[in-house]
Amino acid sequence: MSTEKKSQRMQPVQALADRQEQEEATRYAAVQQQYETQSQKLDELKQYYEEYRRAAADSLCDVKRLQESRAFLSRLSLAIRQQSDSVERCREQLRKIRQEWMKARQHSRSMDQLIERYRADERRDEARREQSVSDELSSQRFVWQRRQQQGLS
Repeated sequence: MSTEKKSQRMQPVQALADRQEQEEATRYAAVQQQYETQSQKLDELKQYYEEYRRAAADSLCDVKRLQESRAFLSRLSLAIRQQSDSVERCREQLRKIRQEWMKARQHSRSMDQLIERYRADERRDEARREQSVSDELSSQRFVWQRRQQQGLS
């Protein structure tokens, strides 16, 4: 049987759990950045749409320019819908990755708790062994002293 303690044997498993948690956190941060970028693009498109719509409404123009303006606003509206869909997909991906990260984080914390329990058990076992050795030495000393006393009497 190996003399390596349970807590020591679990260290590689703990390291793997920690690494997995870190990888999930990194993935989450990357997707969160992507989500923020996509949301910002959507806000910019909406703002541009409103500015262009106001400018087109304020200017007096002929039928051709009015048609061109409506066509452009229609294309902008389509771009906004597509960007909204992209933001929604990114939001859903972010939600899923966050769940994976939280799951990995919980696993890592569970491993920490397990190893700490093993260490507490090991400390308690060591204290019992030390107490047993101490008791045995006291018992031997008592027996030796009794023999010494009996030998003197």
